[in-house]
Order: sequence, then structure tokens, then C-alpha cells
Amino acid sequence: MRRARAMVFLVTLSLGVPQARAQVDTIAALISRHFDSEALAELGALDASTLGLTYVRGVLLFRLGAYSDAADDLCGDLGGLPDALRSHARRVGLQALARADRCGELLSPVYVRELQSWPLGRALRAECLSFLARRPEAITALRSAIVEDHSSVDTFALRALLVRMLFRTDDVAAARHEAREAYLLHPQHPEAEQVLSLIGDSNEAVILTPEERLRRAIRLDAADEHTAAAAALVTLPDGAALDLRRRWLHARGMALFRARGRYAEAAEDLRRAAGIAGPTNAEDAFHAARALSRADRDLEAIRGYRGFVARHGASRRAPEAEFLAGWLELRHGLGDGEGALRNFIRSRRGRANPRWSRKARWQVAMAAFDAGRYRVAAGDFQGLAETGEGAMEAGRAWYWFGRTRAAAGQLRDAERAWRRVLRVERLHWYALLAASRLRSAGLMLSAPFGEVVSAERLREIGAFGAEGVADSLPEEIEFLRAWGFHREAAARLRRHEASWVASAGRPALVAAYWSVGAFHRAFRLGIRPPRGWMGDAPRMDTVWRWSSTHPRPWPIAIAHAGMRFGIGSAYLYGIMRQESAFAPHVQSYAGARGLLQLMPETARRVAGELAIPIAEDELFIPEQNILLGAALSGQLLREFSGVEALAIGAYNAGAHRMRRWLRERGAGDLDRFVEAIPIGQTRNYIRRVSSHQARYRALEEIGDGWPALPPLRVGPALIQGVGEDG
Repeated sequence: MRRARAMVFLVTLSLGVPQARAQVDTIAALISRHFDSEALAELGALDASTLGLTYVRGVLLFRLGAYSDAADDLCGDLGGLPDALRSHARRVGLQALARADRCGELLSPVYVRELQSWPLGRALRAECLSFLARRPEAITALRSAIVEDHSSVDTFALRALLVRMLFRTDDVAAARHEAREAYLLHPQHPEAEQVLSLIGDSNEAVILTPEERLRRAIRLDAADEHTAAAAALVTLPDGAALDLRRRWLHARGMALFRARGRYAEAAEDLRRAAGIAGPTNAEDAFHAARALSRADRDLEAIRGYRGFVARHGASRRAPEAEFLAGWLELRHGLGDGEGALRNFIRSRRGRANPRWSRKARWQVAMAAFDAGRYRVAAGDFQGLAETGEGAMEAGRAWYWFGRTRAAAGQLRDAERAWRRVLRVERLHWYALLAASRLRSAGLMLSAPFGEVVSAERLREIGAFGAEGVADSLPEEIEFLRAWGFHREAAARLRRHEASWVASAGRPALVAAYWSVGAFHRAFRLGIRPPRGWMGDAPRMDTVWRWSSTHPRPWPIAIAHAGMRFGIGSAYLYGIMRQESAFAPHVQSYAGARGLLQLMPETARRVAGELAIPIAEDELFIPEQNILLGAALSGQLLREFSGVEALAIGAYNAGAHRMRRWLRERGAGDLDRFVEAIPIGQTRNYIRRVSSHQARYRALEEIGDGWPALPPLRVGPALIQGVGEDG
């Protein structure tokens, strides 16, 4: 019944329900992909009495910058609109009036109460008072909105406007003060440099004290503008007091450290800062050593870590520093790194810090394994397994315990250990490795989940949330969903989450997010505790979890790209799950964009090879991102002879690094190769993406067979089509 009511609500019956529904669906598809001009053109074919038409047209006009026309729609009669959307429509309409420079109307008594009822409205009123040259009122309203500093308001723009108003009232001193405040408090704003010119030819506001320069740089660094922060502190003031010198060097050193690629400079600044007494001494000394290591100056880093432990033994960083010193010594074969780590494990500091002592025990266990001291390695791995939890601790340790027993000729012990890995969490990276070892030994394998998952259960997972969700959606969310305003619908769902879970349960909320294409939020809800459920076969009560954590969105784009580049959907979904968690508009700190997190320069190269024009913002379009990501994945799979673990690692770290690592280590076991990858992020990336892909394959393949298992050995001979220096 609710579905039928929603249908009547959206369209007039005079059009004929099937025809009207088809028209609305066409428009909704355009709106959901932000093809606003095309959607607006299609609206003209709808009957003028279609309920909600005025709102939809007004919002599209606003998004297209036709503010005056948008204001006419959204500030007019909105009869038939769900009550919860009327206030939103009116507020967008008021913004449209301001942007259309219709400030006289905006400040009319009709809208006074509405403007004063929300922060952006108060800011709009202040702007319009300024536009109408009602300066005393404008200055008061601007100052009030600036103090409020609400997240929905561009406070910098208000300050810039206040500077203009003060200057025009000849209050030059106040104008200079506000210009300085705007420059100091909002240094990351794209117009920050221009604000100082607003007070005329005088350059007094440009002259900042050393404390102000430091304050501004710290704000830039906090806004992830690390290079700009370091540049702002390039010259240390002559004759600066020791405390200012220390804080200056600390701020510049940490900005350089976070900027990446400038670790040598960071190390020098932080070393100097650590030599001046103050509250950041320990952090400066520790990060100076870390910067040296990242600058490939490991011998100096070892001395730095050892010196840090000697001087700052009570610091929370001391256990990590002691571990890192021993690990670097072990890695480079310097001194007795293994002995240093074993001493750390037994020490009071090691016993009090299980995180770092476990890491140390892993390193000495692997060193013993590599040296052929299998009994010693087995003891360490068994200890780690018996005190660890989950796939990355217990599962990993039991796997390597099995490897030590196999290497020592104890195959029955190895088999028992590997079967134990399968019980920890099936289809995890270490379970795949264990299954591969068991299969290569000719041993029987049970079904991936320990039991055969029925075709019906797999269909339930694939169909979850596909039907009936709209019957339970609040009226305004169903309206937005039906018209294609999916992001707006998801935002409103987010505000209703607590009450929804209390009344309908989390599975219903997940299904609702699915219905508006908010797969990222559904995923986040699905992976919340309890832990360990992915180790069991899908059951009726966990279907919703499997569906939300392993969704298959954009299936047409995935299928098309997969067929074109010879890649299965599970492979692409596994990468997508790790890279973006199904959020199409996400951008990383490094600048990677979209579902498969493509760097713009990489995307341009791949697009050029495919003769496809691409703009950076188009990487946020799911279809474009999937196509280019699949093309890149296909290239990497071909380059590494179809070995997925290598191609996955190359996707994360770059093919040039993967080629170098293979050549440096030579032919050997895949499991040990992955453990030896020097970049921790890449090691974990291979493990996680391989696990994701295996689960996707198990969920889409009916039967009791295991998905593709990793090979046992790899080597530089697998590299295809690239020269030695490629």
C-alpha cells in the first residue's frame, strides 16, 4: 500500500501511472548522475500538476546557477511537498535570492523569522545588508556571524566582507585588524593572500610578527597544507629567543616530515629542536630518527633510536624506538639485531608493551626461519599463535608454524597447523596460503566455509535490499529517492539512524541505504561488531552483513570493464572495497580519486592509451573510474603473468617497486616474498585485497570448491614486457 501511495504522490493519475512512472524514473536516473541540464529538459515533458515538480525544478536550477529562477520556484507555492522538505526548500530558495542579488526581497518582513532561524540564514542577512550599503547594521550582523563560526558558513568570506565595510566607514585600524585575523585564522583559504589588499595600498597588515607567522604555519599544517606550512617558516628570525627557536624548528620539521619526500630536511630541523629544552624534546628526537630512516639513512636512524632510548627511556615512544633500532639492525645484518630484539622481548619495557614485543618476536621468528633454525622459529610462532587472536595474529602464526614444521620434515604437524588456520577465519590471506599448501601436498580440502553454501542462500545475499525497502522509508526520503536525489536522501537517513535502528533494526537501515545507492554507509554499518562472523558460512541472520560488506554496486559498469580487460568482477570489487569502501566521491590525502582511487596522472596515462578524453573531476564518476581502474588492473595482471598478489601489490605501491622487489629477492616462495615487502601498507594491502576477492568469489560461485588459490612461488621471470630498467 505504501508503494502505491508513493506512486500517486509523485505523479498525477491523469498521465497514466506506467507512463508517468517511466518519465520520473528517466529523470531520476539523470539526477542521480548529476546530469542536471538533461534532467531539467526532461522535466518539461511532465504534466505541470505533477506533485513535487516545482521543488525538483527549483533545486536543479539552483545547482545549475540559475538562481533567480530557482528562487521563484522554491520561494513560491510548494503544495504537495512532504512537510519535512518544505523548510529545506525555503532555505535553498533564500540562498538563491541572495545569490541572485535580490537582497531587497530577502530582507523583507516575509523572510525575517526564517533568516534568523539558522546560521547560514543569519550570514545571508549580513551579506545582503552589506550589499545594500546598510553599513552599521551590516557590521553588527557580520561580527555576530563571525563569532558564531558555523561549519555551514564561509567565515573567511564574512571577514573579508567586514574588512570592506570597515574600510568604507573609515575605520582603518579595525579593518587592518580583521584583515590580519582573516589571514592568520584561515591561511588555507584560496583567497587568503588577497585579503590583505582589501585595506588599500597600505602594507602594514602584511608585516607579521614571528609569533603570528608561527601561528599561521601551524594552522596550515593542521589543514594538511604541509608544504605551505614549511614554506611559511623557511627563515628563522634573527636573534629569536630559544623557546621560539625550538617551537619554530619543531613546527617546520613536523611539516616537512608530513609533506613526505623531504625527510632529510625534516630530520635536521627536528634534531636541532630536540637539542633545545622544552616539552616537545622527546617527540622531536623520535621523529628525527624516523625521518632519517625514511630518507634511507638507516645507520644514522639506528643511532638516533638508540640515543632516544638512552635519553627518553620513560617516554611512550621508547618501546617503539627500541624495537625499530633492533629491527633495522636485523634487516641490514648489523651487529646482533636478533639478540637485541630478544633482549627487548624479555626486558621490563618489552613485557609492559605487548604490541612492540609481539612485533619483535615476529621479526626474530622470521629471522630464525630464514636461517634454517626451524625448531627456534617453531617455538616463537607457536607462542605467537597461542597468545594471538584473529587471522592476522593467530592465523598468521599458525600458518608459519606449519611452514617451520614442513621445512623440518614434520608434515603431519604442518597439516594440523594449516587446518587450524582454516578454522581461524576462512578465506583470509593466510587461509588461502594454507589451502594452497594443503592442496599442493595432495591433501583433502573441505568447502571454503566448512560447509556447502546453498544456491538459495547465495541468491538471498545478491538480492538483499532489492525489493520492498521503499515501503518503510519516511515520506521525504522516499520522495528524494524516487526523484534521484540519492545523496540528499542518504544525508537525511543519517539523521534518522538512531531511531531507525531502534524501531526497525540495523538490517532494515542497511537496506534503506542500499535503496539510495549509499553503499559506503551500508558497508560501514555492516562491518561493525561483533567480530569473527566472516569466518562462518552465511546464515539467515548474517545475510544482511554479507550483503552490506560485500556488495556488487554498478554491476553493468563492472561487467563491461571486466569483459573488455579480461578481469572478473570479484577482482575489481576486492580492490574497490579496500580503496574506497564503495564511496565514489572520496579523495585521498595523496590525491587519489574515486572508487578505485586513481591518481590523476595515472588515469591520464591509461585514458591516453585507450584514446579516451578524461578530466580530473570525471574520476568521481563511477563508470569512468571503473573503466580506467579495470584497464590499469588488466595491465598489471599481464605484466606479472596473472599472479594476482603481485598485481595487487603493484596497484598499491607501483609496478616499478614490485619489479625491483622481485629482482632483488630472486625466485622464492610467495608467502615469504610478501612478508619481506619493505612497505607495511603494501604488505597489508595484498593480504586484505586477496581476502576480499576470495570472499567475493566464494559468494558468487555455487559449489564446494575453493576460489583461485595463490601460487607457491614467484620470481623475476614472471615479469612480462618490461625492460630491465622499465
